[in-house]
Amino acid sequence: MDYTINFTYLGEEIVKNQVVIIDNETSIETYNDEYITGKTEHLLSATNPKNELIVGKQYLIKVKVFDSDGNESEFSSPVLFYCFTKPTFEFINIS
Repeated sequence: MDYTINFTYLGEEIVKNQVVIIDNETSIETYNDEYITGKTEHLLSATNPKNELIVGKQYLIKVKVFDSDGNESEFSSPVLFYCFTKPTFEFINIS
């Protein structure tokens, strides 16, 4: 499923961002992609072949931004997160 990662940034107007996601158990980089947007968000598309996140695993994520002059920020400090699916509900035998 698609998921939008929101983050906070204070500085010049941004034109794109880069997100790197690392498997917390193996320290292997599992995602590294740039997203062109002026917003403080990054879309993890379910159809992006670079998106290889596995449900139930723990990951670290870090973000950097780029401004219109080509300047880039340092990567943020890594943040730990879990990859889960949205729950589904089913009702049976309801009159």
